[in-house]
This record gives sequence, structure tokens and C-alpha cells, in this order.
Amino acid sequence: MFTKLANTIEMSFEIPQSEKDIAASASEKFDGVVNALGVAKDHLDIMYNPFKKHENISTEAVAARRGVISRFKRQVKENYNKVKASGLKAMQLLNYFATDTHTLELINSFKDSIQDVEKQVTIFMDILDDYKSPDFRANVVSAIEGVKKQSAQVEQLIKERIIDHIDANILAKNWVSNIGDALHMKIQDRVPLVTELFNERQKALENAIPDIQKRPQTMNPGNTQRVYYPTDARESDLTGEY
Repeated sequence: MFTKLANTIEMSFEIPQSEKDIAASASEKFDGVVNALGVAKDHLDIMYNPFKKHENISTEAVAARRGVISRFKRQVKENYNKVKASGLKAMQLLNYFATDTHTLELINSFKDSIQDVEKQVTIFMDILDDYKSPDFRANVVSAIEGVKKQSAQVEQLIKERIIDHIDANILAKNWVSNIGDALHMKIQDRVPLVTELFNERQKALENAIPDIQKRPQTMNPGNTQRVYYPTDARESDLTGEY
């Protein structure tokens, strides 16, 4: 276990910073793909929820709203075009590390999964055009479920395999480095605070203790003068006589 950990840490030093920057950008782009998929899936619910809930939607009612269906179709297509565009950018960055067989495998898996989503979206587009079909409602529900299922599989691939691979094998992130980074930030935050508190404490002490100015003294003070000097109290006896 410790040997594996040591190898992982060593690998992080072997990878140039320029390549780490590319890997970090790739990870961000894949996060963007997940976000785009989330938006596209949520938009599908506009049609999915009412069609799923109401089984007795007539063909006439659907035909009367064909303009709404057409606008919905265009938006669905635009949403998934954004998914493909962001996916292409992410894949191009990850392709920099395609000499690694595992990275190449993930790239191909991602490419295939995006193509599967596109196939499901195409099926859905065709169904939306066939709004006069008596099975339109059922076909819409089934098609949307197919798109959602395939989109969820892409999200899972990105989160559980691609980003984890980038973090572990390219950026060499692990629990040691994560905790180390967190502690470093805490130390950076707390050192100025401690310094500030120390300075405030010192200032408070300086303000609390006034400067002691030396009293003027005569060479041979008389008794009337000596009663004002605290040091003379040590020379008196219990009777108060000097």
C-alpha cells in the first residue's frame, strides 16, 4: 500500500506542470459536459411530466399544440448540440494523454456514449414529428426515458471514471495531497491572524502601563519631603517614626 502511494506521489513530480494544467482544464470541461447534460435532461421534463401523468391525451389536443411541440423540439436539439460541443472540447484536451492505453479507452468509451445519446435524441425528434399518431403520448414518454437513461450513463462515465482517472493518474490527487492542501490553506489563513492578535496584545499592554517619570529629588530631603516617596516606607518602623 505504501509503495503504491509513494509511486503515485512520485508520478506527480514527473508530470510537467504544463501537462497538469491541460489535465485540469480537461477535468473542468468534463464538468461542463455534466452541467450541460443536466440542463438538457431537466428541459425534457417539460413534456415528460404531463405526458406521463395524463394518459388520455387526444390526437386532436396534440395537433392543436403542434407549434409548441415544434419549439420544444428545436430547444431539445439545441440543448444536446451544446452537450456535443462541450464534449468535443473536453475530449480534445484529454486526447493529449491518449498515448496511455487506459486514457484512450476512456476517450473511446466517452465518444461511443455521446453517439448513443445522439441516437436516442434522433429517435425522439422523429417521434415529435409524428404527432398525429394515436400512440404519440406513449412513444414520447418512452423516447424521453431512453434519452434520460443514456444521458445518465454519460454522467456516470464522466464522474466515476474519467474525472477520477484524471485526478488519480494525471494530477496524482489523493487523500494525502487533499488534506495537505487543506492544511496548508488553513495555516496560511491563521498565521496572519495570530500575528495580528499578538500585535494587538502588545499594543494593549503598552497602553496599559504608563511611562514612569523619575521624580525630582533634593540631595538632603527633609521629613516633609520624604513622606511622598514610596521607597522611604521601607525605612520606617511600626511606629511611623523614621
